[in-house]
Amino acid sequence: VGHNRLREQGIMALTDGITANPSSNIRHLGVRSNFIRDDGFTYLFDQAIIGNKSKISHVYMIQNFTTEHYIISL
Repeated sequence: VGHNRLREQGIMALTDGITANPSSNIRHLGVRSNFIRDDGFTYLFDQAIIGNKSKISHVYMIQNFTTEHYIISL
């Protein structure tokens, strides 16, 4: 879903859709160049990845609006 200008609301909606479908087999998620800030990625990681509500093991998140501090903390 790269290059789609998802922003925070879009990544949250995408995350909700993935976590609402327990049979989803998405393992890699590419969200490159979507203007997503730290809060959007925090929601994705907390809900889908850390909460183990999905099978996602890789997130390609380059060229978004994340801060250096956030990237280091990941």
